[in-house]
Amino acid sequence: MKNRMKVVLLIIASLCAACSPDAHQEPANTTAIQPTVNDQNCKREHIATLDPSIRTKFADACFRRGTFKPSSGQGY
Repeated sequence: MKNRMKVVLLIIASLCAACSPDAHQEPANTTAIQPTVNDQNCKREHIATLDPSIRTKFADACFRRGTFKPSSGQGY
């Protein structure tokens, strides 16, 4: 019975720690301006020169750019 109680308390503690608001906040003093997402700016060499505070967000935006093209559904 004591082991079960320890497991339950451990699960509750880990869930509370994972939900802390500090873990998901972005830096408050971001002064760098994110460039426009286009073919020229999305090159690896350009992304490497960006400020680290916006580099990941900009690289994600470059990765997700484009349009949605639905599948034809044939060939499966």
